[in-house]
Amino acid sequence: MDYWPSPLIWSALVSALAIPLGLLLLSLAGRIANCGTRYLVAVAVACTLFAIGAGWSWQISPFPETYFLDLVPALCILATAIMLFETFWSLLAFGFTMNILLCLHGRPEGLVLGELKALLGAGQGVDAVMANRLLMLKKAALVRETPAGLVLFGAQGRLMALVGRLMYAVFNIQAGVKS
Repeated sequence: MDYWPSPLIWSALVSALAIPLGLLLLSLAGRIANCGTRYLVAVAVACTLFAIGAGWSWQISPFPETYFLDLVPALCILATAIMLFETFWSLLAFGFTMNILLCLHGRPEGLVLGELKALLGAGQGVDAVMANRLLMLKKAALVRETPAGLVLFGAQGRLMALVGRLMYAVFNIQAGVKS
């Protein structure tokens, strides 16, 4: 029995890897400012690559009768990658929680709630979302409230903020954080 993936499965795997690579290249190129549009372009390129690979694999498939049996798993691989990277990209590009961590990063004295609101969105309708996210960050022991204000807590909070800052820089994301 042969466990080597068929050309169609390889096409799906390569197309799935094209999504983060496309995001990285589009981010470095800086031609598309909107993060949502950047993601859609990366997915369109990956789907185009899959369509080309699917046509090519039809031509070279050693067992053409199994082509349609491989089509469903290949589509599932590509769909899973699209959903996985959409979640990652949404959290990175539009993540309110990550913005809170980045605002607190590098400020050992912390921020009072009013300062945090000013940094995040001029205090326009962020109260409920911020309260929810701060509660989540406190439960995860990433942020703690002191008499002076909110501060990153422990190595985990600093590490998360550092990784977030690195990802923002790598993918050229201009978040609503003024540091």
